[in-house]
Amino acid sequence: MSGQKVAPVHQAFPSKAAHGGTHRVGYGETLVTIAWTYGVDHQELAAINHLEPPYHLQPGQRLYVDPEKAAMAKLPSMQRPKAEKKVGSVKPSFKAVLPKSLAQQWLWPAKGTVSAPFSTNNRGVDIQGSQGDPVFAANDGIVLYAGQHLRGYGKVILIQHSKDLVSAYAHNHQNLVAEGQSVRKGQRIADMGKSESNQVKLHFEIREKGKPIDPKRFFAY
Repeated sequence: MSGQKVAPVHQAFPSKAAHGGTHRVGYGETLVTIAWTYGVDHQELAAINHLEPPYHLQPGQRLYVDPEKAAMAKLPSMQRPKAEKKVGSVKPSFKAVLPKSLAQQWLWPAKGTVSAPFSTNNRGVDIQGSQGDPVFAANDGIVLYAGQHLRGYGKVILIQHSKDLVSAYAHNHQNLVAEGQSVRKGQRIADMGKSESNQVKLHFEIREKGKPIDPKRFFAY
């Protein structure tokens, strides 16, 4: 419906427990987009599901998104350990430890004003601009995904920069690169837009092993 506000669903990961630790593949979904949705590393997701490149998936296929659930599913029911109630357990910190010199190797992906910084409610930063403004690759890498089947991100590009680091460029008006393509730092990869957003902006994320990290570790903004 015209004028309908789009919910920022990229602000919260779905609960693995609520899905029984599994995910049913939908039309257009890929291993990369599913991993991104659950905040896990796509290579780890492939490993626990015994998938080999190029990771072809079929709609309706069930994937484990929780390594513990996958491991338990392989055991006979009598050997499966009973769940233990943990008291006072602390969730591990996923803050990246990056050398300061690494910050000099990255390029800010778009001109504009940061309208929403990284926070517990925002996995990346939002950069306001005008329709058609250029979006640039923040660093050298390979395009993991370029499409619009990642719910809440509109037309989005995911670029892998190293074994652990991936950046995302969302709500584009037009993607200018394709999956599997090599890109260079500063290369124009998209035009800014408002796909699945109520305003023109670039939503930019950096993740390490699937977990969002504050771009301030790479940039001053």
